[in-house]
Amino acid sequence: MVQLDSVNVMARSHYLPFFSRLGPYDRASLDRWLWRSGELFEYLVHEASLAPIDRRPALVHRMAAVHPWRSVRELAEKHPGFVEQVLDEVRAKGPLTVGDLAGGAGRTGPWWGWGPGKRSLEWLFAKGVLSIADRPNFTKLYDLTERVIPPDVLGRDPLSEREGRKLLLRDAARHHGVGVVADLADYHRIKVSDARPLLVELAASGDIEEVEVDGWPAPVYADPDLAVPRTVDGAVLLSPFDPVVWFRDRAERLFGFRYRIEIYVPAPKRVHGYYVLPFLLDGRLVGRVDLKSDRARGRLLVQGAFAEQGVDRRRVAAALDEVLMEVAAWQGLGAIEVRRRGDLAPLLSP
Repeated sequence: MVQLDSVNVMARSHYLPFFSRLGPYDRASLDRWLWRSGELFEYLVHEASLAPIDRRPALVHRMAAVHPWRSVRELAEKHPGFVEQVLDEVRAKGPLTVGDLAGGAGRTGPWWGWGPGKRSLEWLFAKGVLSIADRPNFTKLYDLTERVIPPDVLGRDPLSEREGRKLLLRDAARHHGVGVVADLADYHRIKVSDARPLLVELAASGDIEEVEVDGWPAPVYADPDLAVPRTVDGAVLLSPFDPVVWFRDRAERLFGFRYRIEIYVPAPKRVHGYYVLPFLLDGRLVGRVDLKSDRARGRLLVQGAFAEQGVDRRRVAAALDEVLMEVAAWQGLGAIEVRRRGDLAPLLSP
């Protein structure tokens, strides 16, 4: 699963997990696959996310359970029939963006203030009536679900809430390898209280295994096909929304790495920076780097670089130098500019 986020300081968040795992690639090709291949679909899975299309029947129960938001109820009271008019417009003209609506589009504020058109589209999307057909320049194109989701998928019987959650928890165990209840529940944003008895059932049936991990609270579950490598090699930067670190409790338990994204923290109160990427080196989180792509000047800005306690800073800096050069080339930036903030920054190549 790939989490989506609108922040574009260094690169859109969903581009980074692929770069971390594959190295440089063509982003236009990825966009075509993500939204136009029919192999994935967008929904509120782990926040706004892309997930394999064959998992949609496991999430239909979530769409059916979405209750009217207060803002939608208020809209229906003030403007009866407005949501239905938006749906009719999509049916007649779709796929379309919120800006394409005949009326009611736009925000009511600079951040999360949705206008009535946006509220209507997002409500219909949450209910599964509309789906995201594409995202040119990350702008959502809404269309009727039956025109977006392949007929063979849409025609499948949806799984019950219980069976759907069990399938998603089995997936979470496979993707994590090993995790506590909260880890596995968080992956698809299932309540821990709902996940706990289902994980017991999955362990009893052999779909997952209950194991012990020193220092972790029981119960702990593992993928039965888990293979533990003798060594872990590689140097990569991780998006703040990468599955390796998106559940902060797990990141701290696995790596001793306390991570908080500081986008919404006032600048004077930030500890590490605005858009900080954890640096993973040979299986350890060894540093954090505040990066920005200055596209106007063609530079990758290293606004801060910090080493974790107990690491060989020179070795970390040497590995990070190579990764930063690769990132800059992938982003089409001709130079790297290092600002001397953080104990790792002075060791980086200027």
